[in-house]
Parts: sequence; structure tokens; C-alpha cells
Amino acid sequence: MTDSLQSDHWLPYREAFRRDAHQLIQWGYADARQKIAPDSDEDDITGYLADAVHERLDSPTAEDWWDRYDLHHQRPERHGQRKGKQKKKIDIVVRCSAQKPRAEFSFEAKRLKKNGFPVSRYTDDGLLRFVCGEYAPSSPEAAMVGYVQSDSAPYWLSELARKLSEPAGGNLECKKLPVPVSVLASLPDEWITVHGRPDGSEIAVYHIFLDCL
Repeated sequence: MTDSLQSDHWLPYREAFRRDAHQLIQWGYADARQKIAPDSDEDDITGYLADAVHERLDSPTAEDWWDRYDLHHQRPERHGQRKGKQKKKIDIVVRCSAQKPRAEFSFEAKRLKKNGFPVSRYTDDGLLRFVCGEYAPSSPEAAMVGYVQSDSAPYWLSELARKLSEPAGGNLECKKLPVPVSVLASLPDEWITVHGRPDGSEIAVYHIFLDCL
């Protein structure tokens, strides 16, 4: 999402774009759900979701409004300092062609599973990249997607809240601990946090937990 979308004038557009970007993720998850198992690799799951979304967008029965959106899987971050193969890649970026420059909504995904994929991976290898501005530096909001492969969404929510409340979580600059949010009724396990960035701006991060058991 571009700087121009920070203003109150663009707030209704931001809300519609956020909802539509979430809708693409929900469709991808619903269509790919049977392929996902508790031992599925993170990249495999994200690939299943992305492929399913592309099939939806390319379908002859797709509604006209879908034409203004495109989904990019494992896209190199265009605004970072790294070059070439050293560039970090965002798992999913939804782009909208309804205006120029094109607005973007970024999703970074992580597995959540005991004995191997703790919440620290979710925060330090994912959430932190948004907070420090390495990912989506000009966006006022983005999303983390947690692939729940053990326990439950409430368990991982409590783990996330604990991590953000710890003194060691200070580099995440959490200004608002997780609160429930409902962008889509079909994505019931979602929360939002707010974080300060080094440049003085704030970013709202949506946390979508998907059942991958």
C-alpha cells in the first residue's frame, strides 16, 4: 500500500482492499485445504494457496472485479538494501491495479508447531521484518499467516501475546497487544497488533491463524 493511502481520504479504499486481499487468501486456503497436513512444509502450503488463488483468478467464471488483482508468490522485496539473489522474499503479495502506483498488501507465513516451529520463529523471522521496515516499508498494514500444525489458534494467540509482552520482545515495538478483529467471517481466528517502526511510523499487522492439522 502506498503512502497516498495513509490519508483519511483513502480509508474506505484501504478497507475494501484489505477485505479483498483477505478474500483471496481465504479462497486459496479453502481450495487447497485437502492438500495440507500437519507435517506439510511452509513453502509447500504457501505454494498450494498461491496456485489455488491463480486458478480462481484465471477461471472463465471469475467476476470482473477480480481482474484488478494479481497475486505474487515468493516475490523479492523491491525496497530493501539487498540486491540480486540476496533479496529477501515475501511469501504472498496482492497487488491492485485500480490506481497508480499500484497498492500492495503483503502476507508473510510461518508454521506454528511444537518441537520445531515455536512462536519465536513467527515473530523473529516474520513479524520483525515488517516492523523493522525490511518488508513493505511504505505500507501502513500487512499480515502474518500462521499455519497451525499443533494445538489450537487460542494456544498460539497466547504464545504470541506472551512473546510480545516479554522484555526481549522490545525490538518488536508492540504498541497494541493482540485484539480480535473480523475482516471476513470465513477467517474467524484473526487478531491485530500495532507496532512502531524505526522511522517513527506505525504498522498494523493482522494475524491470521489457519487450521492445518
